[in-house]
Amino acid sequence: MEERLDENVHKCGYQGIIPRSGISGNVKLIGFQTSIGQTKVKSVKVEDFESNAIDVKSAYNGPTIKCLMTRTPGGWALISNVQFGAKVVQFKCVDGCQLGGHFQHPFFVVSSVNKGNLAPVVIKDLENISFEEQTKVDAYAGSIWYCLFLYEVFGRVGIIDDSHVYLSVVNVDMANAFWNGFFMTYGNGKENGRQTSMKPLTSLDVVGHESGHGIIEALGGLVYQGESGALNESIADIFGTCLEKYYDLRSKTALFDWNIGEDVMKGGGLRSLSNPHDHRQPDHYGGKFWIEPNSKFDNGGVHINSGVNNYLFYLLCHGEKGEKGEKQTFELFVLAKFIYSCLGGLNGCTKITSSDNYHQYAQCLVVNIDQYLQENKLDLELAETLKTGLKSVGLT
Repeated sequence: MEERLDENVHKCGYQGIIPRSGISGNVKLIGFQTSIGQTKVKSVKVEDFESNAIDVKSAYNGPTIKCLMTRTPGGWALISNVQFGAKVVQFKCVDGCQLGGHFQHPFFVVSSVNKGNLAPVVIKDLENISFEEQTKVDAYAGSIWYCLFLYEVFGRVGIIDDSHVYLSVVNVDMANAFWNGFFMTYGNGKENGRQTSMKPLTSLDVVGHESGHGIIEALGGLVYQGESGALNESIADIFGTCLEKYYDLRSKTALFDWNIGEDVMKGGGLRSLSNPHDHRQPDHYGGKFWIEPNSKFDNGGVHINSGVNNYLFYLLCHGEKGEKGEKQTFELFVLAKFIYSCLGGLNGCTKITSSDNYHQYAQCLVVNIDQYLQENKLDLELAETLKTGLKSVGLT
């Protein structure tokens, strides 16, 4: 990659549309669909997912990914309902290739979906499914898997922790993917009709990353500028990485790594949690490759300075040998849930505020760690692990 990308170039991440009625109100503008023609939308309880899901060929999560679909006379429709306790999430995937530039206008897209002008994608033949169709399935199935992860690990139902439609708009002409405060949008890797170095951006880590922006926003948000924006990007990377791990554990696969977007882009992907320098990101606060947070470039370096918190997460989970041997490490999901709890001020944690910079974020983690460890009956030595990790990246 070049030393600095043009600030207008597409980057995998949050589009930054300010919700007009709050994220819950925006998401709930998307209406539930009860049927496809004469066929009722398939509905299952979350505990029955495995027994109802079918194996579908996958572009990135191969060879197959378990997926819920609605069988219709015309084929398999990418729409289904999953009941999480008393709440229901409807998963729906539509093809946005005919939208042109309108994919940037969420109210237009929502209206088109609600009117039936953007119907769920239908896969006619699962035995002869094309690569393009597989990428659509990956986006759709990935959204279901992400909600399984949220429910089992965080105790959360979908993006807004309530009944809603989780909409994925796929195959738009864009070398990017983003959450816009209403739904997910995935590019096909093309710009102005021309192929770029990216494939369709629908791998599990990208799905988890973009959806992570929705979770962050629903929990109160982190302003998408400067250091708070870098934290926004980093936490989305962390949630995307966790989704890969969760999928591996339940599917007995080996997708997990510390990279983001390596399946959809050559050169190791977009970012690396284990070695941010590989993608010209800092691994230390104010260190090599650091971008001035008040600059106009990349909203103050949100996609670049995120490397600091990414590397912190890696160190805390992966560990490093000290003078006294191997240091205590956090289990991946334990640390992710801790950050999630701090974001929302949940489980007795002091809340990270929307404008927090790196040092305020670090202070919030330190304030919350002892109580979190005690309430979850975890090793109290992890508090020192956290402080050591913060020191390693220049945040104490």
